[in-house]
Amino acid sequence: IPALIGYCIGLVGAFLGGFAYGKPTELPWGVTYQIQNVKYTVPVHPIQIYAIIAVTLLLLSKKRLKDKTEFFNREGNTTIYLSTGFSLIYFLLEFLKGDDTLLIQGIRIPMIIAAMVFITSGIALAYRYKSFKNEST
Repeated sequence: IPALIGYCIGLVGAFLGGFAYGKPTELPWGVTYQIQNVKYTVPVHPIQIYAIIAVTLLLLSKKRLKDKTEFFNREGNTTIYLSTGFSLIYFLLEFLKGDDTLLIQGIRIPMIIAAMVFITSGIALAYRYKSFKNEST
């Protein structure tokens, strides 16, 4: 949880500095940067703000789920849940990123890594939840 909060604080700095910006958009909340490190002069998606909102919703969902189940009282389950959710968020936001990065067959490398983390942690989460359910019955 502290790492995700720190990530959100870093996103505020990235938003203000014009780092990790999105693709051009015609949506009314698009942001125009007047600095050299942004290659677009038109409004772009504020993906840093999208990420802050998504991470906040992830943390709130964890809090709500913790009140409903004992699953999160077991060591490591919160971490696996948050890493699964965060990797999904990161994967989806990669579709909107406009900055340059390395590509493999036209796919962004951070997107590939996020997908691998999501699959791995998702399997671990499903396994732990299945074990939890079996112990509960």
